[in-house]
Amino acid sequence: AGATLAPAGAVNVFYVDVRTGNNNNPGTEERPWATLQKAHGMLQPGQTVLVRKGTYTSATNYTVLLVNRSGTEGAPITYRNFPGERPLIKTTKGVNNHGIEVRDASYIVIDGFEVEGHVKQVTLAEAKEQNDLALAYSKMTPQKYIRAIVDSNGISVTGKTLKKTHHVVVRNNIVRDTRRWRHRGQLHRLCDDR
Repeated sequence: AGATLAPAGAVNVFYVDVRTGNNNNPGTEERPWATLQKAHGMLQPGQTVLVRKGTYTSATNYTVLLVNRSGTEGAPITYRNFPGERPLIKTTKGVNNHGIEVRDASYIVIDGFEVEGHVKQVTLAEAKEQNDLALAYSKMTPQKYIRAIVDSNGISVTGKTLKKTHHVVVRNNIVRDTRRWRHRGQLHRLCDDR
């Protein structure tokens, strides 16, 4: 089933404010939604959500914003900071906790967020244990295993095939204190193939 465009004359800009919003509101500037995930469930191609300052977290200890619905060519779905403000998306300690994950979705814009992972929450003892476990694993000692305590992306764009996820624009974001997959950390890149 393909996505449908918002009806002509429909409101194309909505608002989220973690400080004053309520997910039962209509998403207007005066009565914003409270969560990014609520906005995701309501937005149609060609619509934008402006996100007010504040700290956004996940109620389920997983991804704060999972985007798995697409916009269309010429009518992307846009998640953007409210002008002059920088909302903070903050993950929690655990496995597979992402700030923003775009999965199997296309024609998406992510613009103007600060995303903070949970690396600073790891204690010195936990960090030392991870190094010992990774070393044991690399020497193939079967009695040890790597226990992931920090496994998150700031902003992740994934898809089952290249045809599934495309035309995703990620710009003007600050991502910090995240780590993914490798015990020494790993850097991924986003490519603009125009």
